[in-house]
Amino acid sequence: MTLHRELPLAIVAADHSSAKGLVLDATGLAWNATLLLLMAAWAQGWLPLWALLFLGVCAFVRNFNAAHLGFHAEHRGNWLRPARHLALLPLSPFSLGYDALWTNHKQHHANPASEKDPDHFLIRGGIAHGTLAALLQPEWAAARWLSRHGATRSFYLTQAWNLLFFAGLFAMGGWKLLGVWVLLTRIGNTASWVIFDWMLHHPAAWGKNSRLPIPKALRPLWIVLFSRSNLLSVEHHSVHHKYAFVPAAALPALAKRLDEQDQN
Repeated sequence: MTLHRELPLAIVAADHSSAKGLVLDATGLAWNATLLLLMAAWAQGWLPLWALLFLGVCAFVRNFNAAHLGFHAEHRGNWLRPARHLALLPLSPFSLGYDALWTNHKQHHANPASEKDPDHFLIRGGIAHGTLAALLQPEWAAARWLSRHGATRSFYLTQAWNLLFFAGLFAMGGWKLLGVWVLLTRIGNTASWVIFDWMLHHPAAWGKNSRLPIPKALRPLWIVLFSRSNLLSVEHHSVHHKYAFVPAAALPALAKRLDEQDQN
């Protein structure tokens, strides 16, 4: 990645403290619970399928956003951290767990958009490949993890939790409940990876200090559906990569500071 003139990390760190992990983990757990409550409301016939999919995808993306921001947050004194690790909702019988996703994300930041990036399979190629890779991300990422790290105890425990979760869904609602869960989470996961990995690491967007040109009319809708922190993380993703500890709310000011430095 090529930012323009960079500020030393120590200077940026002096001006910006990391986000609070306790707040982000509480937010993520709340969206997890919301997703399950929406599923329960649909199963009871209180919510039509279209409303479940619409509201559920919004909840999924907000949870995805909280998980991502939580990877870079300060977690000292965060008593919710163990619950956050254990309560990652499976998308597939072969999904990776929280620790594996966190490890992959750290490697992604260390080697962004390169062959060493664990998420490179999501980034390379055109939109058709990026969308297919995002659609199959849970299984593809698990296979890549096995090829890099082997089948560890943690991996087996995660797969056991995944199977238990899917067996529970099937026991409560059969193939119908299981199918709707897969449909809902697959839509949300595919959209999230296409936007956050393929789109944001495309050469047209990658490495720019300036805000990405998201249409002004779209911004309020994006905030309502997916949160302001999600919007800012998208708009200033390249700056986030260099200064990952800076909270999303502070990224616009930091990006402006970098742009002004370029002009001097």
